[in-house]
Amino acid sequence: LRTAFTEAALQKNLTNLYRSSRSSMEETGSNALFLSLGTLKWVDEKRGNQVRYAPLMLFPIEMRRASARANYTIRLRDEDPQANVSLLEMLKADYGIEIGGLDPLPCDESGVDTRLVLNTVKNKVMDQPGWEVLEAAVIGLFSFSQFVMWNDIHQHADELRASKVVDSMVEGHLTWTPE
Repeated sequence: LRTAFTEAALQKNLTNLYRSSRSSMEETGSNALFLSLGTLKWVDEKRGNQVRYAPLMLFPIEMRRASARANYTIRLRDEDPQANVSLLEMLKADYGIEIGGLDPLPCDESGVDTRLVLNTVKNKVMDQPGWEVLEAAVIGLFSFSQFVMWNDIHQHADELRASKVVDSMVEGHLTWTPE
């Protein structure tokens, strides 16, 4: 691995990542450990022009080790890689940038066409000052539980608003006359 960490720091981080990913799987039943390929470096205008980083492609992985002193092995899970749909939705909602053709990720004869994905995103964000697509790989825990909930509400908004109580909550005042 090419890393900025010392050997001791790398081992500590790998152990923490291994334990956290196992805990996440046990507690939620879903995998949160991913290999991220490609990163969007962007400027968050709504938060004082803070520089932010977001993964572009997420490949589900798992970590294993034979014993407490053994080295870690990392392998792809038998799940499909995915685009960072949360990022794509944020770009569309906050910046009016629509990036199509990434859900599902495009493939070539070798698997996911990472070059096409990176170039597609680069072409869509190149006019944004301070934004760039970085060709980086990162292993980390990524949770999408809030996005899943948001997406579910977003997709079923009309059905939810059919309820008098929910409609009043959305409007911020009572929209019906109680009996």
